[in-house]
Amino acid sequence: MTRSMRDTPSKKAAPVEIKLGGQVLRVVVGDDRHKIDTLVAGVEARLAKHRRGAAPIPQNAMALVALELENEVVELREKYEALERKTRD
Repeated sequence: MTRSMRDTPSKKAAPVEIKLGGQVLRVVVGDDRHKIDTLVAGVEARLAKHRRGAAPIPQNAMALVALELENEVVELREKYEALERKTRD
């Protein structure tokens, strides 16, 4: 079972504000703020693909990015499981 960043205990957890999709969100970050910044940058890059010129990001863009990311996770999981089976056999 995987744990979310929210469930991960950290002695240095502190609330920080991040800007994602034009919204300011307050999240609790452990001692690796750089990791959160990297994740935010990745999501922002994906959101930018759905932007049309100088227009604001469409409202459904976050849902589209979530679907893209989930699709990648499923594909990677399937590849991992296939490789795991292959190495076991």
